[in-house]
Amino acid sequence: TGFAFPSCHACVATCAWNGGEELGQRATAVSRLPEAGGLPVHATRQPRSLATASAPCVSEEPGRERSGEDRRTQRSGTSGSFELHVLRSKAHGQGSEGSTQVSRIVSPREAVPTMARPLQWYGMAMAFFHVSELTLEWLHNRQDFDFFGSLLISKPYVLAHSVGLLEFGVESWLLPSIKAHQGIMWIGVFFVVLGESIRKAGIIVGKHNFTHQIRTSNADKRNVLVKHGIYKWVRHPGYLGWFIWAPATQIVLMNPLCTIAFMVVAQRFFQERIPYEEQYLRKFFPQEYENYAKQTSSWIPGIA
Repeated sequence: TGFAFPSCHACVATCAWNGGEELGQRATAVSRLPEAGGLPVHATRQPRSLATASAPCVSEEPGRERSGEDRRTQRSGTSGSFELHVLRSKAHGQGSEGSTQVSRIVSPREAVPTMARPLQWYGMAMAFFHVSELTLEWLHNRQDFDFFGSLLISKPYVLAHSVGLLEFGVESWLLPSIKAHQGIMWIGVFFVVLGESIRKAGIIVGKHNFTHQIRTSNADKRNVLVKHGIYKWVRHPGYLGWFIWAPATQIVLMNPLCTIAFMVVAQRFFQERIPYEEQYLRKFFPQEYENYAKQTSSWIPGIA
């Protein structure tokens, strides 16, 4: 309840849940305004423990006449709705100076900025990729297992993703509107999952025949040509999966420049790597691999 006296302001802030459940006790403070007569103003203020954010003070201009008015703002949260009632009353009379500070409660969803969501998905994609690569390599190729080599982290790779994060930061600062399209982020998440699925299927089906380093010798006859499972439709599922996954990480960040750059660089990389690897495969499995390559595509643009 607020009491208004001539030349005084009364502000009542009440915070409650939708269910009518009271949050905290009300504190009553008595203060005097530096006005003629020094009449007291009784204000019921929200406890500090309930306020998670404060709005700036709203100052009223000296001598400005205002009629009685009721203002109400409602803010909805995730698990419940907070209602902030602000009642301002002023009796007709001479103008006065004063200020009213309104506390606003931020919902739990607002605690995580929108800009942070793409970074969260990007971080999860990167972590899953490298941890899963390391784990599967250890399971299938313990004999030749190399911890740092299995992480698939190189200087060009680190540089490329550093540039991607730099683009995200600069565009978020200068052009935040292009980072507000959550639909683009979800498209990126979809292609990240698709690329990972194709690559991991190739590793799981290929087992020890799938290696991070190109084999230049098969003297021990340990490797065989895998043509079943996903290899029945894709000649190099590991490469195709990475070709999809790498640009998709930049789509998650909504980086237009790095998305195009990653696609171009990845295509050129595989345009050199696949023919180099296949010359050894043709050497290990002369006629068998030749027939397999004619029947099965790599599905990477520019590579048969």
